[in-house]
Amino acid sequence: NFYARTKLMFNDVLKDYAQYYGFSCLHLRLFSSYGPKDNEKLFAYLVKNFLRKQSIRFPPAERQGNFTYISDVVDALVRAVDYCLEMGAGYEVFNIGQIQAVSIKSIVNILERQLAISGLVSYDKPYLANEIFYVNCDGRKARELLGWSAKIGIEEGLRKTVDYYRSILI
Repeated sequence: NFYARTKLMFNDVLKDYAQYYGFSCLHLRLFSSYGPKDNEKLFAYLVKNFLRKQSIRFPPAERQGNFTYISDVVDALVRAVDYCLEMGAGYEVFNIGQIQAVSIKSIVNILERQLAISGLVSYDKPYLANEIFYVNCDGRKARELLGWSAKIGIEEGLRKTVDYYRSILI
């Protein structure tokens, strides 16, 4: 899809600049970050709608991906800066994300349980063109070279996100 192509093009340009000008450069591929003060991406959208008791329509929700809590992303960024300062000239790519892919339906189920709410989500919306059904992060390189792995699991990250939006919406 177009979005993925622009990311690949950016990756190529960054790599070329690093090689041409001889500087150190890291490309961190962030796998769906979320948490308090997020924009209107999936998690904020879900939590806000649940708290307001508004209905939500999804496609059948077979889609799975890796979702990374914001404090884990910040930790990865700090480790990446330290690594970059030590590595000298070169270019590296790191995948930053939870190891376990989670379905949208699982996220909805966790939120429904945490908020003691049900019946607001229907899975009858048509799929988007070029819908991506499965994304999985291979974070071995980040673990090996940066010493990084996600520490906040999906249940805890969702709870922290819910607590934040509860405090500002209620």
